[in-house]
Amino acid sequence: MIQRLSAFLFAALLFGCANAGDRPELVKIPPEPPKSKVGLLMFSAEWCVVCNKELPELDERVKSELAEYGDRLTVTVYVVQDIEHDPPTPSAVDEYKTHLRNKHPSFSLTMVPDPWKGKTYFTYFKKSPKFDLPRAVILVDEKAPQPYPKADLDTIMSELKSALGR
Repeated sequence: MIQRLSAFLFAALLFGCANAGDRPELVKIPPEPPKSKVGLLMFSAEWCVVCNKELPELDERVKSELAEYGDRLTVTVYVVQDIEHDPPTPSAVDEYKTHLRNKHPSFSLTMVPDPWKGKTYFTYFKKSPKFDLPRAVILVDEKAPQPYPKADLDTIMSELKSALGR
C-alpha cells in the first residue's frame, strides 16, 4: 500500500514538473469598481402648487423606473415654508406628507424640515427676493452637487439614470 502511494506521489510530482510550462498563466481580474451612491434632494413647500403635483409623480417614477437601484439611491424632500418667518417644524412636515398621502395613498418619499431660514436650500441656491420652487440637487457619492434651479421631472429622471450608470 505504501509502495503504491509512493509511486503515485512520485508520478504526480514528475507529471506536474514536466508539464509546468504548459499551464496557462492566471489572469488577475480587477475587482468591479464600487457603484456610486446617488442622492436626490428636492425642495418643496405645501403652498407650492407645482410641488404638490410633481412630488407624487416623482415618487411613482422613482418606484417604477429606478426600483432596481434602491440600495444606491436616496431621495429626500426638504420642506421649506416662508423662510424669513416660518421655518417648518416636524409636525408641519408630517401634515404636508399626510396631505399628499390623502391624494396619493402610496406616497412614500422621505420628507424632512429644512433648518431655520432655509439653510440647506441656500447651500445650493443663491438667496434672492423670489423664492423659487420646486428645485432639485443631485449628489453623486455625496460630492459634486448638480443643482437644477427649475425641477423638470423628465430632466431629473434622466440625470438620475445617468448618475446611476443606466
